[in-house]
Amino acid sequence: MSPGPTSKELLKQAKQSLDDARLLAEHRRRNEGVLTRLALHQALQAISISEGLDANDDLRLDTLLKRVPEDHPQAALLATLRSEDAQTIAAVAGLVEALDRPKAKPTATPKPAPAPVTEPGEDDTNDAPETDETRFDDLDPSALTALGTSPQGHGRADPASSFPSAAFWSLMDRWGIEDLDALALVGHAGGLTKKGTRPRFRLQGAEAHRYAALRALDTALSTLGQEPADFLRAKQTRAPFDGDTPLAVLHRDGADGARSLIRDLTRQGFQAGLKRALEQN
Repeated sequence: MSPGPTSKELLKQAKQSLDDARLLAEHRRRNEGVLTRLALHQALQAISISEGLDANDDLRLDTLLKRVPEDHPQAALLATLRSEDAQTIAAVAGLVEALDRPKAKPTATPKPAPAPVTEPGEDDTNDAPETDETRFDDLDPSALTALGTSPQGHGRADPASSFPSAAFWSLMDRWGIEDLDALALVGHAGGLTKKGTRPRFRLQGAEAHRYAALRALDTALSTLGQEPADFLRAKQTRAPFDGDTPLAVLHRDGADGARSLIRDLTRQGFQAGLKRALEQN
């Protein structure tokens, strides 16, 4: 199974969402708010990942906002973004730029003077006793994450969201996807059961991340009145297809591919709406 996107990749996606929102705003289309909130969601996912927490697509905006540590450098700005009215393109863009800004290198601290050598016979009863206890901040961050703990010490990481396979199979039936192809779309290993039937399982981790992206794509298709079976199998020459079908893009790029398709659908819907508006005028 492929891992989910990194915080840097999520910030890149947030910038793309903001570009799309600006495009809609220039032509006074209502969907700019949806794309702006999508960018904010992606930025908050990036923060969660940097804090060693789960950043599944299924998490709500308010949930992601509550998980930001109080001592986060952008805590003040994020506090203002709790209000939907404050979630403007400019405000979210400011957050994304701040998060994507290279961190300043810490200044070197002078080395402490060496401790005086205790000669035999000197009184050392006030010395701190030796201990085998490992300091929390001496642990490797990756080890803390593996234990389910944030490297910054902000508590345990939330468990990854999971989904029943019944919901996944329902979506695949609606899309008309063959069983083995469907399992490949979410990176599920193992194939069919020994009887050749569909396996029952819970989608977790990267599988859940991919499924959430596929579900978001399904919502976009439904909103724009697109038939999934037809859309997924029609070859396209423009990016991100490059001569492939949308289904091939999903197999190739996983959740990132689904988000690319959603952005493409948004642009196509916007252009169609703009064309109709111009024709009416």
